[in-house]
Amino acid sequence: IAPSAAGIVDRSYPWFNRLLYINVNNAMWPKVAEFLHFGLSEEGQALVAEVGYVPLNSLKRATMDGRVWDGIKSPLILGAGASEPHAVLDAWRGPYLAET
Repeated sequence: IAPSAAGIVDRSYPWFNRLLYINVNNAMWPKVAEFLHFGLSEEGQALVAEVGYVPLNSLKRATMDGRVWDGIKSPLILGAGASEPHAVLDAWRGPYLAET
């Protein structure tokens, strides 16, 4: 199976699909939630694509954003195609800090 954005999203190319768990100090949750909300936004997902990863589709983004805003303290954020999240987090950091 050849890798493609569609194959990563529909999980027919399973080697780049994994769950990403984020451990958060509950006292910092409001700031983390704002950061994740930015990352799940159109702008944040454009940055995901810019660094070479596959952005989440709108349904997955809405599900993840709902989990963040519903106040789940140990959120499950699905990253499609990202074997290492640091490039994405680094891409989000600058624009997010510029907006806050």
